[in-house]
Amino acid sequence: MRAAQFGVELNKLEVRVDSLSDDRDMLGIDNSIPAGPLSMKFSIRIGAEGVSEELLHEIVDWAEEHSPVGEPLTRIMPIEYVVDIV
Repeated sequence: MRAAQFGVELNKLEVRVDSLSDDRDMLGIDNSIPAGPLSMKFSIRIGAEGVSEELLHEIVDWAEEHSPVGEPLTRIMPIEYVVDIV
């Protein structure tokens, strides 16, 4: 949506979300370990012909700050964003 606000037509947008968990609580082995993810990593591949890397990074940065998924998670666990301009 942010790209559209700038008039940018993306020809590539892929988002992969990975998490690191310790399953001992889910398996009933150690209840002191949180059952959910301990950290998350968002990998983003984005591309648009004739658009600067700077603007593409700005679009991704804005999306990170306004994401209804990622932004709330930053308040409770470490989040890593990796951006690959293609």
